[in-house]
Amino acid sequence: MDLRNMREHGVRSVAAHCQQTGCGHAGSVNVDYLPDDLPVPDVALCLRCSACGSRNVKTQPDWREGQWARDYGR
Repeated sequence: MDLRNMREHGVRSVAAHCQQTGCGHAGSVNVDYLPDDLPVPDVALCLRCSACGSRNVKTQPDWREGQWARDYGR
């Protein structure tokens, strides 16, 4: 999935999860500033964990926002 497709579903942020052993920090990151053709997993290449500094981050659409969340509740 690229950011264009994600945005078409009303989602404007990715959920980012630090994969570093012993960290596990997570957060939601707005990606309005990134181009439409960027694949969602590649957003992780632009991120660094704010808790431990690791670049070992996994990203996926933040489905807590957008049409799905409105249709099915949070």
